[in-house]
Amino acid sequence: MWLSKLYQRSERDACLLNIRNDFAELIMVDPVTGCSRYITLHAPLKLINKKVEQLEEKGYKCQDSINISLRGLAAV
Repeated sequence: MWLSKLYQRSERDACLLNIRNDFAELIMVDPVTGCSRYITLHAPLKLINKKVEQLEEKGYKCQDSINISLRGLAAV
């Protein structure tokens, strides 16, 4: 099963989290354009969870929805 979450700090600064079973990826994205910033982290879920905690400390907030412009990067 795939799951996607969007953590956003500002209008154009966000991180897309895609989870599949016990493995995940984080992709730095611009939610307005849907473009990836080519900064991607693939790792086991335990390590990704630590990175998500760091993002939240930096001011990223989990969003209720994901912009349609990110459909190509989000887990479907």
